[in-house]
Amino acid sequence: MANKTLCNIIAYISAILSGLGTIFLVFLFVVAVAHKDEPIRDSNGHYTGQTITGTHIAMMAIQVLSTGAMFVASVLLIIGIKRDRHSFIAPWVIVVAISVVLNILQLFLNTNNLVSSIVAIVIQIAIWYPIFSFYRELRKNGNSPPAAYNPQAQPMYRQ
Repeated sequence: MANKTLCNIIAYISAILSGLGTIFLVFLFVVAVAHKDEPIRDSNGHYTGQTITGTHIAMMAIQVLSTGAMFVASVLLIIGIKRDRHSFIAPWVIVVAISVVLNILQLFLNTNNLVSSIVAIVIQIAIWYPIFSFYRELRKNGNSPPAAYNPQAQPMYRQ
């Protein structure tokens, strides 16, 4: 069986980082909305001639939603690992797989940071694979959700 301790470590780190990232991006989003159409200054206080546009705000909203989705998937991952439920682990596996595919596409579209992009993809796959292995083992073992509560069922006592 996949190393459950490693999976727990990955799950908690993922939840913490995505939660902090979501909080930070929400703060930036609120600041960007408050300063829409104002000129942007550089680190020296000089105006750059650029402004925060609706496109910038839309891109930030997408980033907030994606990090929020990653946070929710990470919380579900923690629950799924604790309860050995593959259906709770699946959202995280899917979100990270989509992220890897998008990063590979971005690698071909933007070759400016080739080495750092490749390193990031390798790290994502290295983090994703133990969780995917654990997910696959749980699914193969056929763990099913607990039986629904039936108030009509007779209690079973040892005799």
